[in-house]
Amino acid sequence: MSSPLNALQLETTGKVADADEWVRLSSQSLEQCCQESLMERINVTSINEIHQHDRFAVLSHTLDEIFCYFNRAALETFEQSEPDVYQLHSKYSAPDFVREKRAQVVQQAVVDDLQVFSTAVRITAQSQRIFVLQNVLLWNVYDESGERLGQTALYDRESILPYEDES
Repeated sequence: MSSPLNALQLETTGKVADADEWVRLSSQSLEQCCQESLMERINVTSINEIHQHDRFAVLSHTLDEIFCYFNRAALETFEQSEPDVYQLHSKYSAPDFVREKRAQVVQQAVVDDLQVFSTAVRITAQSQRIFVLQNVLLWNVYDESGERLGQTALYDRESILPYEDES
């Protein structure tokens, strides 16, 4: 059985070999959902600016929810190295106590094509720090033939809050 991602060929477990093409498809898919491309949303003029952005984090996973793309801001947020992040199932970006809620949001985005969630509790790679992302945009990514390839998320690093246990 052929995967829709074959056109993008994975370099390692999850990383897309053609990050420019992945971001182009992510941007195009976002524009189909909300009439605004990724480049317009974060006010850049090139895909390379998305890769190197240090304020707006862009990260993606494939249909099997293995991370396949992280821009610079996302890598810095999660304190993750490139070789490690592309072997990670995206559910492990959330601490145990919110994984069920995270899974529900991901599945709802599959159904609705786009979800905005006001808060998302996440954890750094080495479980050193739990933090809260605010106003996270999550949308489905499609190829040119309309096959869903995965999902991309966007958030502003300036709106990250420390996690405070409410129990």
